[in-house]
Amino acid sequence: WYEGDVAIGAKGSVTETFVSRFNIETFATAIGQAQAPKTHPADGTKNPIFKPIHTYHLGVWFDSVAAAVANGCPPNQTVFNGDHTAGPQVLNTGNFKDLNGPLANID
Repeated sequence: WYEGDVAIGAKGSVTETFVSRFNIETFATAIGQAQAPKTHPADGTKNPIFKPIHTYHLGVWFDSVAAAVANGCPPNQTVFNGDHTAGPQVLNTGNFKDLNGPLANID
């Protein structure tokens, strides 16, 4: 899920606080198919049914392609911000095995 934005200050510093529950119990599910609001052009209009899946991994993306390029990164666009026009991923927990991300170790 999308947790929030981190704004970088003029000197490249950042201070943000997100309060959430990220642990071995973090999961997503859709118990029935339903219509979904189309807030942005890239949004789907239906959510598929899926059983609970646990999400043991975390990732961080640039908010825009321009922000990525300004920091020397490639101009790849992804869907990982509120309007689905984020830049590339800048940090993730991919060094952990697929089925054993870091959240699997937090009760």
